[in-house]
Amino acid sequence: MAPDELCALGEDLKANGMQVPISILHHEGYALLDGRNRLDALETVGLDVAALLQAAMNWEEIAELKVIYVQPPTGSNSVIASRKADPDDYVVSVNERRRHLSTAQRSEVAQKLLKARPDLSDRAIAKTAQVDHTTVASKRRRLEAGGEIHHPTKRTGRDGKAQSATKTKARASPDTTALADPSASPEPTANVGALAVRSVAIGKCMAG
Repeated sequence: MAPDELCALGEDLKANGMQVPISILHHEGYALLDGRNRLDALETVGLDVAALLQAAMNWEEIAELKVIYVQPPTGSNSVIASRKADPDDYVVSVNERRRHLSTAQRSEVAQKLLKARPDLSDRAIAKTAQVDHTTVASKRRRLEAGGEIHHPTKRTGRDGKAQSATKTKARASPDTTALADPSASPEPTANVGALAVRSVAIGKCMAG
């Protein structure tokens, strides 16, 4: 946001309070999932954001700052989180899905996710960005060729399990019928044609 827009937003937050809470991931520390512009706006109008965040953690009622704490669906037991969600899905949901995205925009979301989490499988990214997995595969090849993302040895699927990124193809068995009968023609084979996240650590702010 432009400086004048941040100033206007900050003054509105001071006058009317924060209507839409910011979202913070609580898992082995803290990370901002959604609300960077609102925090920047509060800072622009002279409010101490670190002190406000600390007060929010102490369950103090603050009109200018409302917080929703999120924890991952597994591997976390936060006492302050009010909901569980996959961080990547959550960021896309609050920042993108609330808008009416065109096909090109969903494709852009897929590319952002690939750059942020190349370790996710094509189908996992496709599900989050709401595009076809072949679109993700095509983008991945282009980004890897351009050196924009690395080639992970393993990818995490929609089920949360990591699997080898390189699948071993089974060797085709010889057609014994064709070998026995040279005049036999093989059956024709059908050609089968082939989805910024932003997660800003704010641990220092929390320490106040």
